[in-house]
Amino acid sequence: MAKEKSNNYISLEEATKYCFYTQEYLSLRARQGKLKAVKIGRNWVTKKEWVKEYIERMEEYNNNLKEKKLAEPPKNLPIEEIARVTPVRLRPSLAIALVFVLLIAEGVLGKT
Repeated sequence: MAKEKSNNYISLEEATKYCFYTQEYLSLRARQGKLKAVKIGRNWVTKKEWVKEYIERMEEYNNNLKEKKLAEPPKNLPIEEIARVTPVRLRPSLAIALVFVLLIAEGVLGKT
């Protein structure tokens, strides 16, 4: 344990004080190899410098994403309007006929 303290290792819980990430997220990034960290026993530890390097890399990555422009569709791309689908309206005469058919069917088939 004395060796770890001499290397200025900090727990991921303490590392959350230097960034806006949670301990669980930093642990995930350490397992993925994105954040420099060392596993001591069951716990991941890192250095303050490594956390700052990670934050700088993420900020640079996010800035590069903002600078990239989305590809615009070609000018000659045909654009069609979306046809509106109107629901089928049930006519009153059809509704009445269906009711009578159901009543007759129930009268014929319902009695045993």
